[in-house]
Amino acid sequence: MEAGFVAGGGLGTKSSGLVRRCSRAATVRCSVAQPERNVTRFDTEGEITSTVEKLYDAYPFPPDPLIDEEPIGYNWRWHYPTAYSFCAKRAPEKEDIRILDAGCGTGCGTEYLVHLNKQAEVVGIDLSSGALEVATERLSRSVGKDNAARATLIQKSIFDAHELDGEFDMINCVGVIHHTPDPLRALLALKDKLKPGGILHIFVYALNGRWEIQLMQKALALLQQGMSIPLPLPSKRRRFMIPFI
Repeated sequence: MEAGFVAGGGLGTKSSGLVRRCSRAATVRCSVAQPERNVTRFDTEGEITSTVEKLYDAYPFPPDPLIDEEPIGYNWRWHYPTAYSFCAKRAPEKEDIRILDAGCGTGCGTEYLVHLNKQAEVVGIDLSSGALEVATERLSRSVGKDNAARATLIQKSIFDAHELDGEFDMINCVGVIHHTPDPLRALLALKDKLKPGGILHIFVYALNGRWEIQLMQKALALLQQGMSIPLPLPSKRRRFMIPFI
């Protein structure tokens, strides 16, 4: 079976894709545009990681309200049997699976992964301890203590995903890898934790759908009068092409 995935660089606000990992190794090609001039740069990967962690500790994201009921609505990409059937063109052989929510933030996606996959063990990782505190409360309130017991939240970088036990049948990564200093390495770190035959859901921002935000960031940078803030690196769209053959 062959499956392919292209994510990023669309005309909409965001781009999303699902891909199924086959037993043979994947070939990954990446083309990244050159950064803009007058953009804040960091000397080390650790500086970027620390800055991102502090940002989300101060402003946990997503800021969706906590509710005392089951998650509202339905997203088929977070429902393993449906997502698997879309990729593999057949129903999965089992539903007692392991799911990784990489960069789970305040748990808005994690609660759906727990709620929609009743037999799954769900692991969420994020840099921000503040966001994970919100995620813990969110799960206890929305999916209940019994279902929340199937979820484990860990403060960890995607780059350290290799430290997690075992592999995962499904990996969900929404709005994360493009915030890292090395998106390709982040993607490969997730690929290495995916079981053969597993599915990977990647969701990234599309540049053309965020031009208003970029203008606002540049305006704020001018208003800061020399106090630098990070701005988007790519001047052109990013594109990841991942043929799984």
